[in-house]
Parts: sequence; C-alpha cells; structure tokens
Amino acid sequence: MTKRPINAYAYGAEQLSRAVSYLATQDGTPAQCLESVAVDNLCHITPENDLPEELRPEFIEIMERLDKVWGTSKEEGALVRGVRTMNDYEVRSTIRTVVYLYGRVCEEMGRDRKR
Repeated sequence: MTKRPINAYAYGAEQLSRAVSYLATQDGTPAQCLESVAVDNLCHITPENDLPEELRPEFIEIMERLDKVWGTSKEEGALVRGVRTMNDYEVRSTIRTVVYLYGRVCEEMGRDRKR
C-alpha cells in the first residue's frame, strides 16, 4: 500500500463525520436518516481517493446495499429507493457500518499522524 499524506482521507472523514452527526441528532426514523446521509454525504465519497484501502470494500458494500443501480445511474432517487427496500435490520446494520467506518478512518488518520 502506498503511503498517503495525513490529510489524504480528510474528505472521506469529513463526509462520514457529517453522516454520523446527522444520524445521532435527527428525530426521523432510522430509514429516513439513512436516506438523507446517503444522498447528502455517502454518495460524495470516492472510495479509491477518500478512504484507506482496507476500508474500501466495506464502503462499497454499503453503497451496493443502498441500491444496486447506484453504480450506473448516479441518481439521487436510486439511493432513496434502495433504502426503502431495506428492512429495519438492514437499515440499522448499514448505519452501524457507517459509524464503524468513521471510527476506522479517524484511527487511520491518527495512526498516520504518529508516524
């Protein structure tokens, strides 16, 4: 793996931070909150540029879970439709993964800072 500058993942961390903050503070249902962060934050992350290599597969899996047509359509509505097809367990599992990824990106950035 190529060594990247500390701030190389800053954009991904920022988008995940905004997503986690929104998920933690909004009053909507988990599905409504996930719809919002999918459209407002997650879809703006480019895994190959914005995330450490070892976290990319999990992020890609989230996006595939949100909607299988997202990769080709790039339509906001595709993500919303994807969330609406999920059951409660899938929604909550996806939210947990978003929180986990944010924590891991922060750890990785902190680890790089110490090097």
